[in-house]
Amino acid sequence: MPDDIQKRGGRRGILLCSVIILFVLAIGFAFPPRRLAFNGWRFRHYGGKHAFLYVYQSLQNGESIEKVQALLGPGHPNDDPQYRSLCAKVYAANPASAPSGIIESDVLLGYSAARTTIYFQFRDDKLINHTPTDMPFMESSLQ
Repeated sequence: MPDDIQKRGGRRGILLCSVIILFVLAIGFAFPPRRLAFNGWRFRHYGGKHAFLYVYQSLQNGESIEKVQALLGPGHPNDDPQYRSLCAKVYAANPASAPSGIIESDVLLGYSAARTTIYFQFRDDKLINHTPTDMPFMESSLQ
């Protein structure tokens, strides 16, 4: 009989420890900075649109290029003059979407998610012309 009590007590201890560990993980994951870091890690290691979209939506204008690269990886620079010219035309036609326009010294870093590359624009090492509310457009473009 004492062995039976010890086994039940051991199971209760394991169950209690498991519940505590899950609770601590749930609390840690509930905090936005942890969740942002996790989704950035997941995108860097496995790709996928959901992790990318979470990071995309969490970023704000003014974020440093270092923070974006820490979350998503180094990115792919785009120095193509034709692409920049197209951006300038689109930005001029939609000034509300890109109030800062585009200049020659801006850095464009692309990230591939699904079958699309999305570019982030940086000026003086700060994110500009970023609209986190473009989620419906982003989700449809990443199909």
